[in-house]
Amino acid sequence: MRTLSATFVMVFIITVVAGTFLINPGLAPWILDPPFPPEIYVLSPEVDKTYAVSSIVFTFDGQDSPARTEPELVHYQHGFFNFSTVQYWLDGVIIGWLADLSQPFSATLTGLSDGRHNVEVTASATWDGGYDYASGVRLFAQYPYVSSGKIYFSVDTTPPSMSILSLQNKTYDTVDIPLNFTLSEPVSWVGYSLNGKANITITERVSNVTDSYGQFDIVRFTVNMVLTELSEGSHSLIIYAKDAVGNMGKSEIVQFTIVKETELKPQPFPHAIIATAFVSVAAVSAGLLLFYFWKRNH
Repeated sequence: MRTLSATFVMVFIITVVAGTFLINPGLAPWILDPPFPPEIYVLSPEVDKTYAVSSIVFTFDGQDSPARTEPELVHYQHGFFNFSTVQYWLDGVIIGWLADLSQPFSATLTGLSDGRHNVEVTASATWDGGYDYASGVRLFAQYPYVSSGKIYFSVDTTPPSMSILSLQNKTYDTVDIPLNFTLSEPVSWVGYSLNGKANITITERVSNVTDSYGQFDIVRFTVNMVLTELSEGSHSLIIYAKDAVGNMGKSEIVQFTIVKETELKPQPFPHAIIATAFVSVAAVSAGLLLFYFWKRNH
């Protein structure tokens, strides 16, 4: 009996010492305050960015910060979030869902039309902060609805278009020709190529002109300049323009000719030459008639 009692006391002492070690709050930081709320981050597309492609990678991740120290102690410095029933949206329509969000997820958005779009990720979440052994309370919280918020972005795959107003497919009698044209949108660069040679940057200012059509206003972006000291002969010209996201557009080719001014002016009617010829013919005719009558009388 004494041996059994001694064994029991020994086990009890060991248990008390071990229990004291496990619940000693000085061994690890304790989180008793409510956790910070869960968050979902959209990594791509970027906020308010314009893309020049119709397919974009959609990447998102959930806030998950486990700081687990010694799993057997079941202590968590910050706890961690578990996301479930994850849904991702494009322009207000669900396009997919996930059972959980334990790591970053990516999907490709294809066939996006030009214009403004938005994406969003929603989910439910739980927070597990482990156990507070001092109080015997499990640190736990539920969040039925978590949202990344709507992330807006734009797609622009359409190159700028041009309309040439002044230069035409015709012949000019001057070496200085006005070149006036409009652009369909603001551009980051504009230039022209003459006779298939390297592009020349146009430095003239692009002006905004607003045309009103009833309730609608249409803004035209115009450029007015002069092509100077062009050589005589045939020429061709193409205008190029690049928008803010890199879409390059070009105009139709214009063919025109430059000749000397004197070559285009009508020549004066040769009155003097014709008069001289007429007098000569009349004189010869008169001479022949006189000879004829003289010959007849003799």
